[in-house]
Amino acid sequence: MRIGGDFPGAAYYQKAAVQASEPGDCFGIMPETFGVKGTGWDTVEAFGRCGKFFEGVVHITPFDGTHRYPIKQLLPLIRKNVIRMERIANKYPNTIWMISIFCEHNHPRSRMEPLYRRMKELAPSCLFVNSIWQGEEVAGMLTEIHLESPNKLPRVPRLEYLVSYDGFGGDGKCNYTDADHTEILNKYASARHIRYWGARCNGKFKPNQPKPPTPNNRTYWPDVHYLKGHRVMLTGRQGGLTWQGNALLKPFAEDHGEGGKDNKLMFILPRGGDSIEVIDMAGNVIDRPTTMGLLPHPDGPRYYSKLYAYQVGEIAVRNTASRLVLVRCGKDVYPLTDVVLRSGKFR
Repeated sequence: MRIGGDFPGAAYYQKAAVQASEPGDCFGIMPETFGVKGTGWDTVEAFGRCGKFFEGVVHITPFDGTHRYPIKQLLPLIRKNVIRMERIANKYPNTIWMISIFCEHNHPRSRMEPLYRRMKELAPSCLFVNSIWQGEEVAGMLTEIHLESPNKLPRVPRLEYLVSYDGFGGDGKCNYTDADHTEILNKYASARHIRYWGARCNGKFKPNQPKPPTPNNRTYWPDVHYLKGHRVMLTGRQGGLTWQGNALLKPFAEDHGEGGKDNKLMFILPRGGDSIEVIDMAGNVIDRPTTMGLLPHPDGPRYYSKLYAYQVGEIAVRNTASRLVLVRCGKDVYPLTDVVLRSGKFR
């Protein structure tokens, strides 16, 4: 299974999305939802031009929060953008181009089958993706499902399928960085690819943040560190989940829009002093998070790194070829765990 990122608003962070991706990654984008005067489509072309992406899903109509997508009204735009996608696919043939006519639609198979038949004639170089919410799967089309929360994971589709985290945690009760991705990856191990997502990928501060008047009025776009930190979580947990009780490794500290400790590696430990040590498998101390003088959490002192979790993981890998680290807090030693994934209690 390949991995990649869902970058709906990539017109606003194109450079970061490309830099955070690895050769062979996949992407998703909404050029008709985000971007002014065609800039979303400029980014689609930039993704093809960069040469990094193995395949990508392009949602060619504006997102409809009602999931209804009136076909007759949208048909002229659909035809226009399907023809546009065929030109892009011929211009950048090293990427597999996937057309999603609607993102998270509720249409039955009987409505979608004839539409796909007509549009496939206009874009024979592209694959077609059937991105469903409560809609039905369509034979011959790739099915795309979107994850809502750990407690509402959709069933595994019958047909070949893609998975996107786009919208994950939108209920405000959980978010991507606090989830048990091992469990989710195991459930969807048969997917063709899976794409990470965080609220800032849509320009929002929090998943349940009230929406501005239009997507183009949003301002909380991700940087390359935010995206790299999300991507690495889909590479699989190294070792086992070893921390128990109230001890917690949190790869992304709460994001308050203030910088400093936002989105950095943090720990909550039952007891300890002003700082702790993060130690790789060779015994090297590679990080010394501190309390930064902040009040403790009810479960114990909070320790913040000046680094992102993925950066600490990269140091550990350079030293030992493993992201496993242990944490020493006074006389307490917390066992080896993968530093880029949450250890301890999951939301």
